Amino acid sequence: SPNKDSKGSTCGPELPKPYEDYGPKEIEKLARLSHSTHLGVREAIECRYQTFENDWETVKSFVRREHGEEKSDTVKQEFAELYSLVLSRTTNLGPEWGNQLGVIPLHDMMNHPPSGTEANVELFCVGDIRSAIGNDNLKMLLRPLLTEKQLRGEAEPPIFQDRDFVIAARRRIQPHEELFLAYKNGSLSEKQQIWLLLQYGFPFCP
Repeated sequence: SPNKDSKGSTCGPELPKPYEDYGPKEIEKLARLSHSTHLGVREAIECRYQTFENDWETVKSFVRREHGEEKSDTVKQEFAELYSLVLSRTTNLGPEWGNQLGVIPLHDMMNHPPSGTEANVELFCVGDIRSAIGNDNLKMLLRPLLTEKQLRGEAEPPIFQDRDFVIAARRRIQPHEELFLAYKNGSLSEKQQIWLLLQYGFPFCP
């Protein structure tokens, strides 16, 4: 679902496009919202667009074969819209997945918490939790979801593999309460702030 900026206006991901296609007011707005310099905005836009162009190159020959050269530009625009939408729902899958990017059902529907609100859930891989707290503590944590055979290690295969995902509550969740998950934690570089603003459509900086 769409996020809202600090003024309450609905916003979404910016379609990838070259720096030359941005107007002066757009550049000024991006610099102001991300607390960045105009040079920083330009570098982030150019880097993001080059990434898109590289990915477009991998599918361009298929598009031309299926739709013909004359429809290539139209399909590229449609690809840009879908590309931006999919990327806005991806996440780093973590060490258990070699830090690949992927889309996780349910997780991809969660919003970043609005300003002044804390995230109430976090995303983990089972293997990350096992490494942090040990196998016995992991079993205790997941006990409400396990059968007696699974707790004794007699069930094959185990209900949870190390690469499985867990969305864990950081506190008690009230009925009908929206789940908020922080898209990014900690301090961000100027380039990251601009990239995320372009990708998600709202500023991450305080």
